[in-house]
Amino acid sequence: MVLHNGLERETELLGLLQKVERVLLPVIAQAGVVNKASFEIEKDGRGDFEGAVISLNVDGRTLRLRLEIEAASHRDFRYAALMIPQRISEFRKHAKRFDERMETLRIKVQERIVRAGHGMRLISFDMEPLDVRQAFHWNEQCLEARVETLDPTLKPAIVPLRSYTYRRFAASVALLERRQRGRSAMATQLAKQGAVLEVGPLTEALIARPSQTLPSVAA
Repeated sequence: MVLHNGLERETELLGLLQKVERVLLPVIAQAGVVNKASFEIEKDGRGDFEGAVISLNVDGRTLRLRLEIEAASHRDFRYAALMIPQRISEFRKHAKRFDERMETLRIKVQERIVRAGHGMRLISFDMEPLDVRQAFHWNEQCLEARVETLDPTLKPAIVPLRSYTYRRFAASVALLERRQRGRSAMATQLAKQGAVLEVGPLTEALIARPSQTLPSVAA
């Protein structure tokens, strides 16, 4: 089953996705992947509409591949059909060492986030999508930590941190920590004061009345 996640329903895009499915699904099935789990396509959050991430469940592990859909479509996805089985084979060959590397880093990153505190927490830790044209290497694959923090409006937000080593992850967490410390303190102080952080329809109506002043509306 193919799931089209996080993609706008434009006719042009759906046509390309259907072509991706038609060309690549038999190739992936032949590699022994599709019948064991799902083959998912989602929008590449780091690119525009033509970028997509294909997620494959390979023996219980997730292999994430980045595909430039528009560029690939000019060649009828032929290179993608050739590259994907190679990436699956490389992923399987080095799965054990990659798992060990991932778990070691995940534990260290999670411990660093716990020490940082201020409400931050690790949501997920996975491989960063790999360009389908690049070979998979267990020790050189970029990783992605998704961390829950507070955004400038003091609402929960997920921040992706991408790196290869714990040292760089720790440096990124330190930057988040400094920002989160101030936002967390502000959120705590406002909560003590019973502050409402969102403007609802009633407040909007009060603000729109000419006779109202900002202090009276705030009160």
